[in-house]
Amino acid sequence: MSQTLVPHFDDAALQGLIHEGCGARYGDDPHGPQVLFDPPVGAPADDPADALLSGGLMLLADWGIVTIDGPDAAAFLHAQTTNDVEHQAVDEMRWHGYCTPKGRLLAGGPLWRDGTSFRFAVARPLAGPLQQRLSRYVLRAKARLGDDSDKLLVLGLIGRAAPAALRALGIEPPAPLGVAGPEPVEAADSAAPLTSLAIGMRAAAGIGDRWWLVVPAASLPAVWATLSSLLVPLCSNWWRSGEILAGEPRIVAATSEAYVPQTLNWDLIEGLSFSKGCYPGQEVVARLHYRGKPKRRCFAAWVDDEDSDAAAATPAALAPGAELFDDGGPVGTVVSSAPAPQGGRLLLYEAAIDAARRGGLRTADGQALEPRELPYPLPEGGSSSAGNETAGTRS
Repeated sequence: MSQTLVPHFDDAALQGLIHEGCGARYGDDPHGPQVLFDPPVGAPADDPADALLSGGLMLLADWGIVTIDGPDAAAFLHAQTTNDVEHQAVDEMRWHGYCTPKGRLLAGGPLWRDGTSFRFAVARPLAGPLQQRLSRYVLRAKARLGDDSDKLLVLGLIGRAAPAALRALGIEPPAPLGVAGPEPVEAADSAAPLTSLAIGMRAAAGIGDRWWLVVPAASLPAVWATLSSLLVPLCSNWWRSGEILAGEPRIVAATSEAYVPQTLNWDLIEGLSFSKGCYPGQEVVARLHYRGKPKRRCFAAWVDDEDSDAAAATPAALAPGAELFDDGGPVGTVVSSAPAPQGGRLLLYEAAIDAARRGGLRTADGQALEPRELPYPLPEGGSSSAGNETAGTRS
């Protein structure tokens, strides 16, 4: 049986949500569906960096949400994902991945508790297929899974005014990897209600603090009206700039099943547990951690791309999965890319460690990669002892 998740989603329904909820338009992109504003709404063309620093608001339609609930939800998830679910606190977000038996990431992203439910955020086109695949393994477990991507939407808040905007909704801004939301539901067999919930993301160098706000789709117009009076509505492509500066990789349709977790620095963003026990692909991931060392890692770079309009689709040479080269031939691939606040484009890419450290890499259309710092150190030699021991193909 094929391990591949075949991406799909209802883009007509999504286009309606985008237009009615925030007055924006839908845009196709290799990273997933984007929410775009035309001037004068959106990032000011002359200084997008200022809008991001002062306070920006984005609807992140490229993220979908799979909900898992029921008395056995924690135990079921614990046996499926790369991180420790059973010891994850109710006010904590952790990065989780879901792998093939060969240890390659099919999907991944933030996972958190919402009342008695768990919410697993992944690339929107992969949410439905992931829910269907996980449902095959529920068997006798008392757990239910659903694709709630059209019921729960993710907003991105960034910059100095974001904390006050959250407080205007009655939510105290959580610290990075923290969760602030409604009180847990008492009934152990009841799904959590659809209510707004904030998640602290890692700060992005040069931009500042970032938060997700997960809201019911029905509440989007009212929530957007409140937040957009305090923050600048921005094209959703800008959120990826913050992800890249924070060293957070994405797994999208084009890169599903392409990488083992350590290649994407999943261990360095605390997305791997090496003490939790078995899950699909665990033997491969653990062997690389204990007995070997990754030959490939994720790096950040900038390219001087003239077409860096936030409303423009990602160029093919910078799309996820696009090959990167040195003088000897292909050495890596693009993981994600985004317009840079000061112009050009930022990207996360995976490559052979030696090739990345030699430099001289370029895109398929000849653009030179200029290295940028990640917010965490890469272990010497590529191996990692920094994975979450109690809570990390190409290899």
